[in-house]
Amino acid sequence: MNAGPSKILVIDEDCSVLYSLQKVLQFEGYETMGLADGRQAVNLQQTQQCQLIMLDLTMGNPDGLAVFEQLRQHFPLVPIILVIARFNRYDSVQIGGADALIEKPINIDQLLKTLRTLLCAEEQRVFKSNECRRLGKEISQHTITKINFEIEFLAN
Repeated sequence: MNAGPSKILVIDEDCSVLYSLQKVLQFEGYETMGLADGRQAVNLQQTQQCQLIMLDLTMGNPDGLAVFEQLRQHFPLVPIILVIARFNRYDSVQIGGADALIEKPINIDQLLKTLRTLLCAEEQRVFKSNECRRLGKEISQHTITKINFEIEFLAN
């Protein structure tokens, strides 16, 4: 369904974590874009149109939660994985709208399984949307053809 490797935007102010995550994802065949500053996230996503975003929620300036809210507002359909320091029961309420939460230290197997699941769901959503659009065009063209035929038939 997808023409090339999925593109993932990784945002983490800790450059060593950012670098490591990008290398792991690239090794797994993903294309990555990395940001150490969340202020550029919306602009980069608008230009690069990544299929998935990974965001460290514990970023300081700007606050990771504020970056998440901006991304969710501008890109409501793009899956977002939030990386958190420690999960507690209030996190799920505070960060509603995230597609997944990954706790630090990151379990790479869990991360890759989550990525594959979310990207597969995203590809299916895009495919269904494109298929509906195509079918809608076919139906409207068929209806127009049928109306033209009936008009010609009645005119004779």
